Amino acid sequence: MTRLNIGGNKLTFATLPLATDLGITNASNYVYFPQQELIIAQSKPNVVDLSSQAKVGETETTFAWTSNGEALTNYTAANGIFTFSKSANDAKCTMTNEALPKQTLTTAAVYIIAESSAIDQVDADNSNMPVEYYNTQGIKVSGQEPGLYIRRQGNKTTKVIVK
Repeated sequence: MTRLNIGGNKLTFATLPLATDLGITNASNYVYFPQQELIIAQSKPNVVDLSSQAKVGETETTFAWTSNGEALTNYTAANGIFTFSKSANDAKCTMTNEALPKQTLTTAAVYIIAESSAIDQVDADNSNMPVEYYNTQGIKVSGQEPGLYIRRQGNKTTKVIVK
């Protein structure tokens, strides 16, 4: 076989056969591109799993994320699994691998919705904090007399009526 063109389909790094796997020694006319965009499913709104594309044989894949033409860097990556710390619309990943130098894969657009950090989710125990009362003008008062007050204890604030 001297020429092979298998572009325009849904083959990926995980499913594309290498020229050497097919017994082709001169792969200069061995063309895989262009491939259709890779549709990916997200297990969590801020996690994208491309681990099946992380290697071709023993060669690592290079991943580049963009959103609306801007490079994304707000993620961590481990073996093709990306965890994003910021939300992004229309995020796409472009993948290249030296084992298939003429091939570039691109994902279809995904919407990244970053989860809030653990610090945002901490609900401090306010029961041991001192209680402070303020009148409706924001002046600190004792809160002993009847009236409408703002009660603050730690980081929790409530309106109270003392009768």
